[in-house]
Formats: sequence, structure tokens, C-alpha cells
Amino acid sequence: MSYANLPPELLAKPSKPWITRILGSLLLLGLLSWWLGPRLISYTQSLVAKHYADQAAEHINQKEWLPAYEAIEKARSWRAQHPRVLRVLSDFLIATGGDPASILHHLRLIELNGQITEEDLLKVGQIYVQMQDVAGIHSTLEKISPESRARRPALELLANSLRLQGRLSLAEQTLRHALSLDKNDTMCQLRLALMDIQATFTEIRDRARLSLWQIAKGKDKAALQAIDSLASDRKLTLAESDLLLQCIEDHPNKTEVARLQVLSSYLHNRPEKKKEILAQEVEHMKQLSSDSLLPHLYWLLQERQPQLIVEFRPK
Repeated sequence: MSYANLPPELLAKPSKPWITRILGSLLLLGLLSWWLGPRLISYTQSLVAKHYADQAAEHINQKEWLPAYEAIEKARSWRAQHPRVLRVLSDFLIATGGDPASILHHLRLIELNGQITEEDLLKVGQIYVQMQDVAGIHSTLEKISPESRARRPALELLANSLRLQGRLSLAEQTLRHALSLDKNDTMCQLRLALMDIQATFTEIRDRARLSLWQIAKGKDKAALQAIDSLASDRKLTLAESDLLLQCIEDHPNKTEVARLQVLSSYLHNRPEKKKEILAQEVEHMKQLSSDSLLPHLYWLLQERQPQLIVEFRPK
């Protein structure tokens, strides 16, 4: 075959083959962006939302409410329906005493995402108790496994449901059974004792009172509540008054309100020490800031000492 008669443009070699490669690459990139773009955007949004949600969870653990709220808002701006965001938001609302209806709404969203746990369902049931929704409590209990329904938290929900229906005797029996399942839990012991302290029979009341004293010697939240209950008992002996005052003084988490209430009970049995105790408390008040004085001023009024309030001069 002779090339002599062919036009020159057909005999010339292709010029700039790199242009073809660039155009092909751009076409391929465009196709990939069209196919993978939405997925990539969704993945990025989820990643950033989870990052801020994890930050919020840390703030919630530290009880830093404002930074937690700000982190949650950032997470929601990226992907509000992300399961981790919904989880942290519901935890935040529960921890800060949020609106029950709002908490319930977000727990339902978690359930729709298939991320609901039995612990979440128990929270849902507790919200229905607050709302006095018996049907809601029953529907929630039906979603819990039979094993969990036989444990204390679910039995407490059942007891509350019975109470709302007016079946008070069965409700009390169910609650007693639930609390007895955790005999080593001091809060359960406390609740049983507080139920028995109202009993008709003296033997039951005495046993409950002994239980309260055993709990009061502890260092936990139940101990503070037991001390508070015993402080209102006008039948305390002199020795018991001394012991109760020692219990509150030794408690690492005592509040001034709790301490002053016990002090009032102590003075009821030790009136001869009232002048001395009042003088000590007034001196103690002089070391406090103005913002911390309210419980003490109220206590002086309870002790019928308005003159001490008039004469008191804060620092």
C-alpha cells in the first residue's frame, strides 16, 4: 500500500495524547462523583455528627451542661437523626430533667432506628408512670424480655401501674417483692424500712427503725435519707440524738440543710445545750459568704431566734 497520495493530516502522528488522558480521567472522576458523592457526603456528615456527640457525652459525664448543649447542637446541625446523636440528646434531657414528652419522643426515634435497649425501655416506662399512662406502661413491659420482667426495675413499673389503677394492696405487695430482690442495695433497704415504719404493728415498726439506724451509719445517699427520717422522730432517746448527730457529722456528702435538721432534733433532746450550740452556729455563720447563709437564717427562725438574725452581721 502506497502512502504517497494520502493527505498530510492523515499521515501526521496524534499530537498531545495527554489531553485525551486528562479528559478521560475527568470523565471517570465525574462518574465516580455522581455515583459515590451522596454516600461520601452522608458518611462525612455522620462522622462529624458522631464526633460532636462524643464530645457532648464527655461533657454530660462531667456535668458540664452548657458545653454539652453546644456540642449537641453542632452534632444535630450535621445529622440530627444519627443514632449516636439521638442517644446523647436523650441522655442530656434525662440528666437535666428535661420535658418527659421530649425525652419520650427521642427514645422512640432511637427505637425506630433499631437501637433501643431494655434500659431505654425502662426509661420509657418510667416516663409513662410520670404521665400516668397505664396503657403505655403495659405496652412497654411487653417489649421487655421475660427474664427482665422478673427483675426489680420492671416489677417497679408493674407496681406503679397497679397503683395507678387503684389496686393499692397488690401494688404494695409487688413493690415489696421487687425491693426484696436487691437485698444488698441500701436504697432498697431504705425504701422497705420507710414502708414498714408506717405499719400498724409495733414489731414491724421497731424492725424498720432498727434498719434505718443501720443504714444511717453508712456513707452513701441512702444514709443521708435515713438520717433525715430519723431526725423527724420525736421519740429519739438522748443517746440516739448524740449518735445521729455523729452520723451526720461523719457523712462525707452532708449538706448544711441536713446537718441543721439533725441539730434541731439534737436540741429537742438537749435543751440545756441550746445556748452553747446557737453561739457556735452564729460564729460558724460569720465565716460563710452571703450566698451560703440562707439555710442558717431559716434554721434560726425555726429555732425561734429572730433576735440573733437581727443582730447578725455577715462578713
